[in-house]
Amino acid sequence: MPKDGKLFTTYFHCTIWVLCILASFLVISHAFSHSLRGISMLVVILMIGSGWSFLKPYLSDNDKKIFVIVIPLQILANIAVIVLEENMRGFSGWEAWVSTHS
Repeated sequence: MPKDGKLFTTYFHCTIWVLCILASFLVISHAFSHSLRGISMLVVILMIGSGWSFLKPYLSDNDKKIFVIVIPLQILANIAVIVLEENMRGFSGWEAWVSTHS
């Protein structure tokens, strides 16, 4: 075993290269998955906008009316939850600041 630490530095450099390759792979796979998600979302929106659906032939008129009412309400509920969660963080921070400075 060499006493000058050459073995350690060689091992360290190899470890750094492996970590760099792994990080590059993770970045590329993350970008690819996000691109794929965006493309698939666009395709789904275009298909829904054009009236294409798997369930269309199987739904009764009553079921279609229910979906027309329920889906926009669900979208509004999701938007409301997002808005409330974002606003609550700032409000709780403001409350903490007021209580400590009063």
